[in-house]
Amino acid sequence: MEIPAGFEFETERLRAERIDGGSADRALVAGAAAILSPAVTAFLPPALQVAPGETDAAAWLDAAAREARVLGVRTRAGELVGFVLLLAAGGGEIMLGYLLAERAWGQGYATELLRGLVAALPGRTLVGGVDPGNEASVAVLRRAGFRPRPGRAPGGSVYYAREPGRG
Repeated sequence: MEIPAGFEFETERLRAERIDGGSADRALVAGAAAILSPAVTAFLPPALQVAPGETDAAAWLDAAAREARVLGVRTRAGELVGFVLLLAAGGGEIMLGYLLAERAWGQGYATELLRGLVAALPGRTLVGGVDPGNEASVAVLRRAGFRPRPGRAPGGSVYYAREPGRG
């Protein structure tokens, strides 16, 4: 199942909007540079991690866009606070990843973001891979109605899925 063209969604406090132009947009690159830290990217796949002092936000945006559809996450005030990555997978499932700036942690944004994504894609199975050591992300997935799936991904990540009609 494909991700709808032009897919975007809103929640009470956030807007996830399609990124056009990627690394060519200087304001987007500057916003991404302020978000991408080793702590923020530590649990992402190796190709999307950044080393201390080596954040090349333009290259990161390009790499993310090669892997998935990328949505920028902004507060209602317009502040870029994170990204959602979506990839249509086999069997009609949509793989997802998300990251939020450290300054946005602990405010309930991640749970709100995932609940909004679920509401914006009714009837779709959403699947997120997470490092089992990332306890905060595991808790967010559970609060958003995702449940563990058996097995592990390469690298040791575990999968959590949100099936249609389950909450």
